[in-house]
Amino acid sequence: MFFAMSLIVSCSQVTSTTSNGFGPRDFPITLGSQSSVDVVIAMDKLWKEGDFDGMRE
Repeated sequence: MFFAMSLIVSCSQVTSTTSNGFGPRDFPITLGSQSSVDVVIAMDKLWKEGDFDGMRE
């Protein structure tokens, strides 16, 4: 019984409306929230300035 249920659940089709860019569909690419993008931008700015102590904070 458990085996049959696991086959049914594992074979169900999962649909998504977003993508990370590695799919054959034309969904919008999403890689995270704006706050995570802001963190990367701030780290990039500190890296360009050479402020490695600021990167540790």
